[in-house]
Amino acid sequence: MRFLGLSTSLLGLVALSCFDPRFGDEPFACGDSGDSGDNGACPPGYECDHARNACVRKGARMDASTTSDATGQDGGTADAASCTPSTTACQGDNLVSCDASGVATVTPCLLGCNPTPTPECRVLSPTNLLASTCETAGGGSLTLGTSETLLIDTSLDALPARRDRCNFIKSQPGGAPEICIVKFDNVTIPAGAKLSASGNRVLAIVATGRMNIGGTIDVGAEAATDGPGGATSAAAGEAGSSDQDGGGGGGNGFGGGSGARGDRADGPKGGRMIEDNTLSPLRPGGRGGSNGATLVNLVALGGGAGGGLQLVSCGELLIGQGAVIDAGGGRGQGGRALTGLSSGGGGGGSGGNILIEAARVTISGTVVANGGGGGEGSAKAPSSVAGMDGADGSRTLSPAPGGNSATLSGGEGGAGGARNARAGDGQPPANSANGAGGGGGAVGRIRIHVRVGTSPTTTGAVVSPAPVIGAVGTR
Repeated sequence: MRFLGLSTSLLGLVALSCFDPRFGDEPFACGDSGDSGDNGACPPGYECDHARNACVRKGARMDASTTSDATGQDGGTADAASCTPSTTACQGDNLVSCDASGVATVTPCLLGCNPTPTPECRVLSPTNLLASTCETAGGGSLTLGTSETLLIDTSLDALPARRDRCNFIKSQPGGAPEICIVKFDNVTIPAGAKLSASGNRVLAIVATGRMNIGGTIDVGAEAATDGPGGATSAAAGEAGSSDQDGGGGGGNGFGGGSGARGDRADGPKGGRMIEDNTLSPLRPGGRGGSNGATLVNLVALGGGAGGGLQLVSCGELLIGQGAVIDAGGGRGQGGRALTGLSSGGGGGGSGGNILIEAARVTISGTVVANGGGGGEGSAKAPSSVAGMDGADGSRTLSPAPGGNSATLSGGEGGAGGARNARAGDGQPPANSANGAGGGGGAVGRIRIHVRVGTSPTTTGAVVSPAPVIGAVGTR
C-alpha cells in the first residue's frame, strides 16, 4: 500500500473529509497511481476517486467517468459529481462548495439539498416550536453521567443557562399548556442515567445536532401526581357522586374506562377521546376521577395524567436498546376503609403524548404512553378492608392491571389501555354495601416525524400505543 504525499490532491481530500483513524489519518492511493488491495479496491465504505487517485468515503467522489480533474481537462465531459470552481451546488443529497482552485467541500444533507434560490441543505422546522429552532445553536451539550438523575421543573421561569429548568417558554393556542423548552447542541443520556420532569408546562427537549438516548426519560404520572402539563388535563374521568362509586378513567387516545356504582348501575364516565391526533398543540393526558366520598379519610384519588413530551433532533435521534421513554398514566387508588364504611376506587390516569421529530429516527428501546389501572373498591362486609391500588401505566405492550386483591368483595378496578386496546371498566362489588372499582385510564398518543418518504427504524422496539408516522417540516 502506497501513501500519497502532501500535495494538492491531499489538500483536496482534507476538504472532502476523507481521513479516518482506521487509515492512520492518511488517505490510501488507488487506481492507476497506487495499489489499494485486491483489484485496486478501497476499504469498506470507501471508493476510488480517480480524479485524485485516492480512496474517499462513498458519495464524496468528485471525478467523472473520463475526467481527471474538476473541469474535465483530459477531454472527458464532467458528470453530475463534477466540481466547477467558485460555485455551490446541490448534487443529490450533498451540498458541494467548490473554491476558486477547484477543491470541493461536501456537506451531506440529511433532509435533502434545496437548489433554489441559493443551494443549501434543508433544515428541520419542528412542530409547535419556532420554525427557526434548528438554525440557532443550543446552550452547549447535555451529557448525563451513567448514574445521574436530572429533574426538570417545567413550572419555573426560564433561565437559558440552566439545564434543570426551561431555557425558553412557548405559548400554545386553544387553552393548551405552555411548552417548556430545553435546548442543547447535542443530548446524550447513557444507560443508567435518567431525566424526569414535572410541573405545569409540557416539555420539549431539543438537540440542534444529535440526540442519543440509552437511559430513561420519564414524563409519566406516578399515582395521583401528574406528568408535566398534567394540571391542564382536558379529558379527565368523572368523579363519583357517592362514597361507593368508582371514578372514571382518564381519556386521550380512546375514552377512559367507566367507573362502577355500588348499586351496580352505570357509574361515572371515563374521560373523552381526544379526536385530534396531530399533537399540535402538545397536551398531556387525562386525569382519573376520584370516588365520591365526602369524608376525607374515604377519598380515593384518581391517577395522574401522563405528561406531554416533544423530542426534537435537528440531525439524528437514537433511542437505544434498553432505553425507556415513558409518558404513562398514574394508578387509581384503592377504596379507603373505615369501620363500618366502604368507598369506591379511583380511576386510572391516561397516558400522555409523545412527539418525536428528527431527520432520521432509530428506536430499539421502549417508547410508551399507556394508561394506569383503576383502583379496587374497599369492603365493609364482612370486615372493613381497603381496596388495592391499580398499577401505573406499564412499560410493555401489556395493560396495567386494575386493583384486584381476589380476597375482597369490593369491585375490581379496570385495566389501563395499552397498544390498541381500550381501557377496562370498573366492576361493581359482589355486595352492594361495598365499594365499586374505578375505570382504567386510556392510552395516550405517539407520533414520529422523519424525512418525507422515509420511515423510522423500529426493529426490536416496544412502542405503545402504535405510533402515527408523519413527515417533518423543513425550510
